Amino acid sequence: MRIKTIIVIMSITLIIVGCRPTSATIQLEEYESTVQTFDQETKADSTLTIWATEDIFSYAVEQFNQKYPNINIEIIKIDRRELVETYMDSIVNQKTPDIFMIEDRYLGAFTGINGLENLYEEPYFANETLQFFSPDLVKNYTQFANEDFLFALPFMHFPYVTYYRADILEEEGFPSDPVQLANFIKTTDNWLEMGAKLKENGHYMMDTNHSLLSILNSTTYYFDDELNYLANNQGVREVAKAINLAVESNLESKVNIWNEDGTTALAEDKQVMFYLPSYGVDLLKTWVPNQSGKWRITQLPLGMNGLDKETGRSLAISSFSNQKKLAWEFIQLTAKQMSGMYQYSDQNSFFGYQDVNEIFNKIMNKPSQGRSTPLDHYAYDVWDLNIYPIVMGNPITLEILDDIEQSINELTRIEKRAIKGVTEGTAGGD
Repeated sequence: MRIKTIIVIMSITLIIVGCRPTSATIQLEEYESTVQTFDQETKADSTLTIWATEDIFSYAVEQFNQKYPNINIEIIKIDRRELVETYMDSIVNQKTPDIFMIEDRYLGAFTGINGLENLYEEPYFANETLQFFSPDLVKNYTQFANEDFLFALPFMHFPYVTYYRADILEEEGFPSDPVQLANFIKTTDNWLEMGAKLKENGHYMMDTNHSLLSILNSTTYYFDDELNYLANNQGVREVAKAINLAVESNLESKVNIWNEDGTTALAEDKQVMFYLPSYGVDLLKTWVPNQSGKWRITQLPLGMNGLDKETGRSLAISSFSNQKKLAWEFIQLTAKQMSGMYQYSDQNSFFGYQDVNEIFNKIMNKPSQGRSTPLDHYAYDVWDLNIYPIVMGNPITLEILDDIEQSINELTRIEKRAIKGVTEGTAGGD
């Protein structure tokens, strides 16, 4: 799983750094009219420091320096495996950068701490910037005990979607229209029927036995507002059953979409459907450029929905920063720039001029279960431990889901009581 995560992160970095955004790029005059700015004296050679696991800010820095040429942007790379500990230590010791970049996987660790600015309050007022995001998405960047405290601003997020060959599905008698196909593959029976029919002619709708399970884990927030565990509800169990039935019928191609075998399977019309976040739009064009016009995008099968936590990113301002206003200007610019990263216009001829934005926006604005919590790291650890045998070929059984839930409940029992005590006390104090 770690290897796949590294590949994904490298691919996204190449996509962002390797090609300049078009509609996403805010020119200086547009930047000045849309970003909240401040009358603030800046000394020559002042430095705005950002801690991040990767440098994806080149265009934001370029535009920021057009207005503030005397401000140096220093980006210090942090090992993602040490992100939480490094950030926490800096806050405790009050020796922080001006801006923290937080990966969505680690959001929960910051939902119950002090040391980060509330971006809902003066002088920030993030409400206008947040118009790009659904309330359910925004909630994950607020403190667990206080949703009026926005500790970070999301700026990069990738909804998971289904990529499919419209021409081949139509030949096989299945819906090729994105909306009709989304409705068709909501049910287990239809999804399995399609997989079986495709297999008869050497086509496959899954690459590996664990791909959908990994997606389920990457898009699910494990707890709700009451700290009830969510990743073993009826919907999750139905997905697990469907995956097992598909594997029993050998409906997966058993290739890795990320390596040469995967590219070959795509080129030879073997892999005609797969599931990736929205950054797959750019990757697919490089994998099979000669298949332009044949591919489409729709929502995930089996009622699955969500954004990829492994690649989601947000920015937070340290309460110990001496450059808070400039930090806020930089964050706004970055968020507005990235919000248009996948606003395609005439660039999507590869997908038959489909309005892919509509699919992405629909997913991002769907209500989602759960939210980020201080308990998330326990669930991540248990899930990572249990997914590995499945990646190696073992089935995902309902008993495994029950064991995962039991382990997580045992690990979080005491801390859950403590958090509930604090939140109930806070509510009572109001």
